[in-house]
Amino acid sequence: MLAYVDESGDMGMKIDKNSSPLFVVTAVLFYDRGEADRCYRAIETLRDELSIRNEFHFTKCQDRHRLQFFDAVEPFEFQHIS
Repeated sequence: MLAYVDESGDMGMKIDKNSSPLFVVTAVLFYDRGEADRCYRAIETLRDELSIRNEFHFTKCQDRHRLQFFDAVEPFEFQHIS
C-alpha cells in the first residue's frame, strides 16, 4: 500500500491576521504501485497539457482545470481519507 499525504491551509492561530480558519490533512491510498504510477502519469500529462509547472493548487486553478483533474484521476483505483 502507498499513502500520499497533503495539507491545505495553515496552522497559524492568528485568524485575525490572514491565517486560514481551516487546516485540512488528507491521504490518498493506493493498494497497487502500478495503479499509482499510472495515475501519476495521467496527472503529469494533464499538467503538461495545461502548462502547469509545479503541482496543482486548486485555489489558483480555473474551475475547468479542476474538473479536468478529477476526470483524469477518476479511472484509477484509490481511496482518500480526510
